[in-house]
Amino acid sequence: MKEKILLLVIFLLCIGFMGCQKYPETQCPCGKIEISKKEYIAMCILPDIVTENSVNVLRMENYTKLTMGYGSVFSMKYFNDDCWEDVEFDFVFTDIAYGMHSKTAEEKVWDLYSLTKYNNYKKGTYKITKEVWLYDYPNPPCYYLSAEFELK
Repeated sequence: MKEKILLLVIFLLCIGFMGCQKYPETQCPCGKIEISKKEYIAMCILPDIVTENSVNVLRMENYTKLTMGYGSVFSMKYFNDDCWEDVEFDFVFTDIAYGMHSKTAEEKVWDLYSLTKYNNYKKGTYKITKEVWLYDYPNPPCYYLSAEFELK
């Protein structure tokens, strides 16, 4: 009888530990926002080094129970002399909202190298920021996810 109880306790402990690992570790640790102890959203550029011929992917992660909304709009900054400076664009975004359920989404990003032409192709660290929201009606909270990359 004691052996059965011991096996049952071990089994229950294993289930408990497995439940704690409901959400996998992010590939985007620097762009991670914790929503709760077990839930987070994140964004990063993969790979985070940009060259003239590189193909980069914007990865967004939604490990919450809610749908994350986002659009194509973003802002970009350049790190210069210990502060972030805005990079101004001369184009307009088409503001379409997308919904992303739990897990991850990856999409080929704009040609990041070409975007740096608006900053005279200065080498260094850049940051892209997107506004996202979690559908939690009636007032969905907004978050600002950022992803950094290095122009080489």
